[in-house]
Amino acid sequence: MEQKYARILGIILVPVVIYLLSFGIVVFYYPTYEKLINKYSSDKTTASLQTKNIISYFQGKEELRGFTFYEAKHLKDVRFVIWLLIIILIFSIIGLFLIKDAKAVVYGGILSLFLPLILYLLPFSLVFDLFHRIAFPQGNWIFDSSSILIQMYPLEFFCAFFKNILIRGFILGLVITILFSIDYLKNKIYVLLQ
Repeated sequence: MEQKYARILGIILVPVVIYLLSFGIVVFYYPTYEKLINKYSSDKTTASLQTKNIISYFQGKEELRGFTFYEAKHLKDVRFVIWLLIIILIFSIIGLFLIKDAKAVVYGGILSLFLPLILYLLPFSLVFDLFHRIAFPQGNWIFDSSSILIQMYPLEFFCAFFKNILIRGFILGLVITILFSIDYLKNKIYVLLQ
């Protein structure tokens, strides 16, 4: 019975690891921002300069510059959420190593392939609003359209950012599912041949 619960936990942890890893890659990778800034930002010059500062701030390398008090407060909360998600990622990876169940990884990988399909069916504005209400219950995430953050990162920017995370996660999930399926089948065939 204990193995059954460990497998269920493993199946849940696999998509968590896949999409948090994808999130971590995207959130700290400037070229992704640069591409989206060029496409969606109304003030591309400010967005390019400020984004480098924001990424360094998220990494703990420097302080924020050029933002209002409320924007800086929100970005501080964002940094907290990012690092909380990274801690969850680390503990999830440790959990998977402790469970050591290839079948759970295969099933979890398959589950991770359906997650973006489900999220693509939902309107992004609903997903964005729900995420912000959960992650920032204090409500400091709503800004006037003239704010620097909104000029830099309009809703379309975040929609493309989110899709980038989902696509990378889907690809990672597909690779993990294929690799562990091959390994699992190889081990089953090996056992049958003995």
